[in-house]
Amino acid sequence: MSISNYTVPTNPYEDWRGSERRGFVPTARQKVILDAYAEAVATGLYYTKDIYVVVSKKLGLTPEQLAQCTTNVDGGDFGYDLYQARSCYNAMTQHKAVDDAAAALCNLQVGMKLGTLIFNDHKRTTDVSVLQSADPTQVALQGKRGAYKVTFTTDALSIKCAIERAASKGVRKDSFEDFAASLRNPLSATTLIQPRTETASADLFAAA
Repeated sequence: MSISNYTVPTNPYEDWRGSERRGFVPTARQKVILDAYAEAVATGLYYTKDIYVVVSKKLGLTPEQLAQCTTNVDGGDFGYDLYQARSCYNAMTQHKAVDDAAAALCNLQVGMKLGTLIFNDHKRTTDVSVLQSADPTQVALQGKRGAYKVTFTTDALSIKCAIERAASKGVRKDSFEDFAASLRNPLSATTLIQPRTETASADLFAAA
């Protein structure tokens, strides 16, 4: 679909239903505005009003199309379409970041030792290892908080951030890049351990 064939939907909410889910595949119409939005963001634009102007010009929208407002929202149907496209773009970006982190960590094999991590609560968790990792958004870990053994669930991106945070605070010697590289090295000192079932639990830790 060319930019000249872009159409403003009369019900953007329905048009984008489910677009923030993992694995969502945009339609040809949606891809046009997603690509235009991505180009605008890549230039450093941040504010909605600035992106609105750039994307509407990129798509060659007419005054009539910009004035279309069947949804009774600020910015009209196009503004609502752009809002939905932004939400979809951000979700897709987040999903890719999680997948990239998992891939860099060799998909977090069960039993993998991750060492000392600091999540965004800024508390140190030591002797962390992987209990379950079939889904990169739901990785089960075990470790220690002081003398207490804990188990908790997080995602691959949060683990990456926790490694980087621990390295920046000097509580681990290797950076995320160094640790990821060691996993790809057959001579790595990183080994696998047998997972254990712990009794304590901790809440989900999210990426910063």
